[in-house]
Amino acid sequence: MSFADGTAFLQGQRTNDKGQKHYEHFHRPTIRHHDPRSRLAGAGAGAATAGDADAPAGATGGLSKSYSLNVTNPKFKFPQALKSSLAVDQKLPGDFIVTAELTYAKDVNAAFFQNINLPSSGTALNGADNRVRYSSSQIYPVGGAAAATITNPNIGNAIYMTNVNGGYAYTATLQIQKTFRNLYVNVAYTYSKSKDVMVGGSTASTMWGSKPISGDPNFAQVGYSNAYLPHRIIASAYYRFTYGKYFATSVGAIFEASPSGVGSYVYTGDLNNDGQTSNDLIYIPTQADFDNGKFRVESSGGTDTRTPQDVWNQINSFIDQDKYLKKHRGSYAERNALVYPWFKRLDLNVTQDFFIKTGKEGDRHTLRLSVDIVNVGNMINKDWSTYKIPSAGSGSGVLNVGILKYDKLDTDGTPIFSFPYRVASSQTPYTSSFKDDISIFSRWQMQFGIRYLFN
Repeated sequence: MSFADGTAFLQGQRTNDKGQKHYEHFHRPTIRHHDPRSRLAGAGAGAATAGDADAPAGATGGLSKSYSLNVTNPKFKFPQALKSSLAVDQKLPGDFIVTAELTYAKDVNAAFFQNINLPSSGTALNGADNRVRYSSSQIYPVGGAAAATITNPNIGNAIYMTNVNGGYAYTATLQIQKTFRNLYVNVAYTYSKSKDVMVGGSTASTMWGSKPISGDPNFAQVGYSNAYLPHRIIASAYYRFTYGKYFATSVGAIFEASPSGVGSYVYTGDLNNDGQTSNDLIYIPTQADFDNGKFRVESSGGTDTRTPQDVWNQINSFIDQDKYLKKHRGSYAERNALVYPWFKRLDLNVTQDFFIKTGKEGDRHTLRLSVDIVNVGNMINKDWSTYKIPSAGSGSGVLNVGILKYDKLDTDGTPIFSFPYRVASSQTPYTSSFKDDISIFSRWQMQFGIRYLFN
């Protein structure tokens, strides 16, 4: 829409943290060029910039009718966190020291992003997964991309940054440590839980579009954070002994055990038509859903000759072997509620010191040689101390796990899904939730060091 003076405005809807929808107007004034090169636009909109060596390839002198926007609430506040902690150290008989610590943090004025160019109207799907499917992924341009003009622009995203009060994290840690004559040992266990309203990212549109959701993507739904790590065990030991006046040997080891990450089961494809293809949390079907026709499947096409019953049997078997999916049949998967298997890693350091007396006063210098071995278990056995990642993902740090593919809507508005092969060429289906991570994280590494200390 536009006014007589050429000023355009965007009308969009946003949802506050209570689920209430509001409509706001964001004005886009006519752009006035101040760069001297703007004289090349004198021929009018769409004029070529031929002859300008500094102009980008394919650039024209006209105003753009296709772009994205980032806008900020004028009352936006810098995000804050309320933090508190309580710790107790207690010395026990035998010189053992026990530490107990609790921490709690709550987000205050957390940053939250909404796409106000997403329509508020939609239709609930038929079937077991009955989420709302939006009428379009964009409000503008009115009439579709072909109707885009300077005053009716094709706006990809209009990301609105505002504040919400939501999100928290807490940890509980218990540690035991003891120092002997030449030996120090400690072991600690931490239980933690963290939830937030937004996921991290490099741009505003990325943070909005990559957050897994099962409802309104503009609603501030609290979910497990990307950094959620429910359990962690850390143990370390350090031993040093000096001998022969000129030598000292130190051996240190650190052991860590915890889940290797968290992730979300999502559909591949844009089920809710919000313009994003990997952020829709899956509905976890039951046998009754398939039998009653409320959850429909098909083959992946091409050389895939599986019948719907064959596809369902493979999906059903996959759900049964997955602890999280099996436990939550009949409901939507939660963001980052898929906790990956535990990894166990031992790192070792060996340091050898040579003491050297120099000068008339006999100053002691030290020549230090060291070797560090990361992931000792994997050095001993290639099958030990490997990380696990989702079998449907690739690379390390997989977060959104696309195990089911949304294909299309049936004539009655019920979505139809497929279950792509793990290896299409051999028609090998997914049978296990996780696979070995073959990246550097699962490899052993060794580092040698040499230092000369003058005092």
